[in-house]
Amino acid sequence: MRSTLLVTMLLGISVLMTPFHAQAQAKATPEQLAQVSQGKWLQELDAGKYAASWMDAAQYFRSHVTKDRWVSGMKATHVPLGKMVSRKVVSSKFTKSIAGAPDGQYVVTKYNTDFEHKKGAVETVTAVFEMDGEWRVAAYYIQ
Repeated sequence: MRSTLLVTMLLGISVLMTPFHAQAQAKATPEQLAQVSQGKWLQELDAGKYAASWMDAAQYFRSHVTKDRWVSGMKATHVPLGKMVSRKVVSSKFTKSIAGAPDGQYVVTKYNTDFEHKKGAVETVTAVFEMDGEWRVAAYYIQ
């Protein structure tokens, strides 16, 4: 009985919160929505989950870089940086065109990132709005 009541309460809260979540998401800018997706994806990189980051990337990304190539590239370039210490958004810009990519909806975000063994790195993460309504990472560069 108690578990049925708890499930009913949770479902009721979920139903009540759905319009608020949809409304909040509707008011968010493309830059804000893309940064949420980028942040989750960057957490996978930070945790060394390179294969997962490839799986969670945009179709465009996966069609241009094999999983094995991505994983080996990240092991060679990201691992030596050490743990991520801090990351701050420097700029974020919505655009409908990116050189070398099909027209679409993109957000290019630059992050100033300090790693354990490299201070002052600049990560550039490009997210694309895909057909399923989700923002996913389409490109990643680190300097």
